[in-house]
Amino acid sequence: MSFISFLNPMFLIGLAAVAIPILIHMLLRKYAKRIRFPSFKFLAKSDKITSQNRIKELILLAMRGLLMALIALAFARPYLVKNQLFQGDKVSAVIIIDNSYSMLYNNNLEKAKDKAMSILDSEIGLGNMCAILTLNRPVANMELIQDMGLLKNKIKQIGYDTTVTDFQKSVRLADQLLGASVSGKRALFIITDMQKLGWEEFNFSEKLSAGIEVRISNLGQEDSENMAITGCSLPPVLLDDGEPVKLVARVENFSDKTKTVNVKHFIEKREVRKESVMVPAHGSADVEFIAIFNDTIGTKGYIQLDDDKLMLDNKFYYSFRKRAALSVLVINGSPSAERNEDAAFFLKEALNPGDDPGNSIRVKPVLAQNVENEDLGKYDVVMVSNVKSLTRTSINKMKKYLESWGKIVIGMGDNVDGVAYNDAFGDILPAELSSPKGDGKDRSKFLSILSVNYTNNMFMLFKNPKYAKSLETPRFYKYFQTFSTRNPILARYGNGDPLLIEKNYKDGKVMLFTSSFDRKWSDLPARAVFLPLVHEMLYYLTTATELVSDYRVHTPLIWHGRWKDMSVTNTNNETKNIDFLEGSAVYNDTAIAGFYKARIDKNDDYFSVNLQTRESDLAMDSEKAILSNLTSVPGTKGNSAEAKKGLDEAMKRQQEKQQKIWWTCLVTMFLLSIAELAFGNRIYV
Repeated sequence: MSFISFLNPMFLIGLAAVAIPILIHMLLRKYAKRIRFPSFKFLAKSDKITSQNRIKELILLAMRGLLMALIALAFARPYLVKNQLFQGDKVSAVIIIDNSYSMLYNNNLEKAKDKAMSILDSEIGLGNMCAILTLNRPVANMELIQDMGLLKNKIKQIGYDTTVTDFQKSVRLADQLLGASVSGKRALFIITDMQKLGWEEFNFSEKLSAGIEVRISNLGQEDSENMAITGCSLPPVLLDDGEPVKLVARVENFSDKTKTVNVKHFIEKREVRKESVMVPAHGSADVEFIAIFNDTIGTKGYIQLDDDKLMLDNKFYYSFRKRAALSVLVINGSPSAERNEDAAFFLKEALNPGDDPGNSIRVKPVLAQNVENEDLGKYDVVMVSNVKSLTRTSINKMKKYLESWGKIVIGMGDNVDGVAYNDAFGDILPAELSSPKGDGKDRSKFLSILSVNYTNNMFMLFKNPKYAKSLETPRFYKYFQTFSTRNPILARYGNGDPLLIEKNYKDGKVMLFTSSFDRKWSDLPARAVFLPLVHEMLYYLTTATELVSDYRVHTPLIWHGRWKDMSVTNTNNETKNIDFLEGSAVYNDTAIAGFYKARIDKNDDYFSVNLQTRESDLAMDSEKAILSNLTSVPGTKGNSAEAKKGLDEAMKRQQEKQQKIWWTCLVTMFLLSIAELAFGNRIYV
């Protein structure tokens, strides 16, 4: 049951204004004059009209009085108040259980669940309202407690979460639930380790609704000690099978004491090395491991610390991405029995020497005039080498191929006419061709590669000192100049002209190689760097995801391409089929650290996902400060009568603000004034 109260009761004096329309009506009332009629035949009709007008005037008078009353009520700010006789002893409570992974320290999460069940018994009890929340979701909605065992069972099932601690969402939801309650007592219980991280970004300007009592159960320890592996530096792919790879693990100490810890390196669950490292208080140290990886030894593993009171952050997973099998179409614009002059020979030998059926790269050479008969969609990459011209049909097929995530590499040569290429390929070309420069027959004059964009993943291999110098060895005798372009230039000659230009076209990608892939314009095909350069070019173009070696929990895995079948198996060995929508596939369920296996058209690829280790810092915040910031009412302190009065006033304002009955009064007054105007015109006009 409820009754109406007013925030500004003094304005109820305005209800006296209801008498104003009545007084005006009485003062301006017209009395009929007595006129003698020789006949009484119109008397009955006259009495009827007078009676109808009198009723209408009374209705109009009531409408005007009600308008005045609504104005007074709107200014008085009415609101509904619960009947304390019925609701005063009832309790509404929300229990927030911090289930971030920092609560696994010293088994605090289990202690928090025990504490929540104790609060249910001692502070709330049967027949009252209660909701159970974790940091990111409700466990039990606000409802009457009828089965305590059922509610406790839900609490027991709460597990840890790997999201970074943030109380904003759960406290805001608790405030909404309690603010809507009509119980005489409203309480918020927060069970946490008081980790400072959880309150760093909390917006304390959002105060809790007036009348909510807050209690914090602090399970944290001021002298907590924790160590974690917070990162590891390693290449995302194995660039050279059998070449030693360096892994550098970062170990952090979140305690006040210097610690010495053992760090173990595992490959496919086999321990291969152990190092001991000293880590300063609130500092870090790097541990280096060098190992060989391949399909036989293994391509994934983890680095692990000695056991401590928080085990979850003691392990860091890593995996090397596998090179996918590729299908390549090479369009040969200059076939020749002399292999040095054949435009496709060196490409074919570099990609699949001897046409080995077991090779992961399958190559099909085709003549330019036969491109119309090819289904380009079957190929991961199409390479155009020294082609004089292609039919309009072939060009259109290439454009459609690019729109479906296709990849094209265009190489120059003696057959290429710049003007004809610009007209035929149009906006496919990464840069408009100008004219050839140099002399392929004069081997005394040449250019070398001056600069390379090493930030591009295509040149990841060449960051290795073993291969870096090899890019300087090829000699380029002739190449096509290009007009200026805004597209990325990945490599330049010694004179600054572009050697390799990249362009995104629709959903596909195009690369322009301004020299030739045969030996007529350069000696690149005869150099050792040719094979890895071409391989890295194709792998860069066809990599379905970003080459990330350090994924973190709750980070989506994203693929771009056009595969038929794809599934992802998580750390619990649960498999989920993934659909490609508009050339992209997304997997969002990365809440658990560990290995995720992606199967794409029967090819397996592993991704390692690790914790957001900001959560590993167990530094605590002040319980007193948090309570003060959550519940403070301006101008009141302590439990004095003044404080109680201020709290009561705040509760009234809060209730009135939520209900907004005054707004209903104003809207009703507006509609009534329109009705009064229309009704009055019908009477007097």
